[in-house]
Amino acid sequence: VVSVFNDVKQYGNISFIDASNPLKILIFYKDFSTILVLDRFLSRRNTIDLRSLNIVEVKTIAQSYDNNIWLFDELDASIKKIDDYGKLVIKTTDFRLLFDDAYNPSTMIDSNGMLYLYNEEKGWLVFDYYGALKSKFNTENWKDVQVNNKTLVGRNSNHFYLLQPPLPNINVYTTNIDLINATKVLQGNDLLYVLTKEGLSIYQLQGK
Repeated sequence: VVSVFNDVKQYGNISFIDASNPLKILIFYKDFSTILVLDRFLSRRNTIDLRSLNIVEVKTIAQSYDNNIWLFDELDASIKKIDDYGKLVIKTTDFRLLFDDAYNPSTMIDSNGMLYLYNEEKGWLVFDYYGALKSKFNTENWKDVQVNNKTLVGRNSNHFYLLQPPLPNINVYTTNIDLINATKVLQGNDLLYVLTKEGLSIYQLQGK
């Protein structure tokens, strides 16, 4: 063990951790609309109280390519980018002007020069860094979504889904790995990580 972060009681249960940048780790507490910014030693650099910014309904956040923070403000129905001190950097058009139905993403991913949003009932939305919508894919009910080398990845209890924008075709792969009881599944570095209550299993991906 190199470092430990143990200040976990003040804000209740952790909703999300983004460690995509190991030098800057984000811990999000949805119930308190609060983001903790940690350094690589897990020491607190800053605390962002989103409520003080009049942002009170946020389900997910993400690290941005330029070391800022993406979030989706559900009351404003817009993507926002803020810096480590809560200053607004970018705000997109109100989604209610773009779409007929409400779209509240459960996942945001900054990757390969694009911002990817996913909602299990609506599918994927892909934006550029200026907030312009580039693609939309109706891929409902995917779990543990990822973006790997510009490929959209997801799964259900016994299938993996891969979609490579801008093509709308979905490649479906059946697996004999039991995913029904999995709490988290991730793909990376030619490996498949499956977390269950019993522990973590790691599989080599075939054809790699």
